[in-house]
Amino acid sequence: MLKGWTRLYEWAKTWAGQFYPGWKSRVFFSLILSFLFLAISGFLFALLVRRGLYGLPLLLHVAVGGIFAICLSMVVVWRARDYTLDVVLPILLKVMFWAFVVTSLGLIVTSLSSMISFLSMPFQTAMIRWHRLFAAVSLASISVFLYYSLDREK
Repeated sequence: MLKGWTRLYEWAKTWAGQFYPGWKSRVFFSLILSFLFLAISGFLFALLVRRGLYGLPLLLHVAVGGIFAICLSMVVVWRARDYTLDVVLPILLKVMFWAFVVTSLGLIVTSLSSMISFLSMPFQTAMIRWHRLFAAVSLASISVFLYYSLDREK
């Protein structure tokens, strides 16, 4: 079991080293790990707990969301040129990359706007619903992006 994880780690480190040399690969891995934590914690609580996120898991979700937002902004600054229309890549990869970025920005905006205390409770509840919708679309877009980008390497 450990050999499989070690192989996966070595492959990911080699792959990330091509696009994110040096310390930038740590930012990329922080983005991946924070997204995985946010997706797992958010969807598990949404599906299994009627009340949703609360308590310590909610605090961790919000804290890791900040890490995700910082890492996302850095990766977008570094990689945005690689997904413009004039670069030779399949259009689906470009669309899915930008869909992930836009829906992730939607996640950030909805989470921050639901914390503003002077907004009404119905508005904050609506922001939580939008947050869940953005999360589902974000997870779908990054899944399609990874499927086709890893499939291209074969």
